[in-house]
Amino acid sequence: MKKTIIITSFLMSFFSIFSQNTSGRIVYKIEIVTNEKLLEADKKFGIIADAINASKSIEYNLDFNIKESIFYQVEDLKVNPLAANTVNSFCTPFDLIYNNVDFKEILCAKNSYNSLFGKNDFVIKIEPILNWELTNETKYIDGFLCYKAKTLKTKKYLEKLYSEPVVAWYCPSLPYSFGPTQYSGLPGLILEIQEEKVTIGLKSIDFKKLVNIVKPTAKRIISLDEFYKITSEKIENMLQMAKDNDK
Repeated sequence: MKKTIIITSFLMSFFSIFSQNTSGRIVYKIEIVTNEKLLEADKKFGIIADAINASKSIEYNLDFNIKESIFYQVEDLKVNPLAANTVNSFCTPFDLIYNNVDFKEILCAKNSYNSLFGKNDFVIKIEPILNWELTNETKYIDGFLCYKAKTLKTKKYLEKLYSEPVVAWYCPSLPYSFGPTQYSGLPGLILEIQEEKVTIGLKSIDFKKLVNIVKPTAKRIISLDEFYKITSEKIENMLQMAKDNDK
């Protein structure tokens, strides 16, 4: 009887933590997954090697409440900006990702491109990943019981589409439908994402953190395809101007 009372009290206090705290912050760490072929090709420039070293100290924040979240890289003045951008390219092509579950809306901003496009010129709207395959496989992450989910992520490279497998580990006892980068839509907070070239894993969670989530705004909203097209055109124009100036 005494044991039952203790367990019941523990569960009540456990769930009261999440009922009283409707916002918080997850800090994620990142691990770049490489292979011998990639490292061999990188020997001349050392860009990947620098990114791997920088990734050991780079962190990402996911600020969230019941309805919204925002994911972004934490600025570290000790890290070389080029290495930080390379790390970010493994993780996401964007500087911040805003998610609203009510409107099924994911908006992305590329603030580091302000010099290329102009400040607040546009935000990019991408589609949420909804085609999750839930499994019964489990593991503990920092004491949280997590379940495995799988999906396919479609990427575009050199005008060709290809898919890569993605594994998410989510925690049903943390009732927030968010995760790192654009991943969301699972019945619990995503504590780890495994892609082919990167693993984004939990470092810490703070449910007492009061966060201020600001939806990114701009002059216009564009699609991901429009973003890639505009970026390609801008870069081509800059290269052409550089050639013309050399004449």
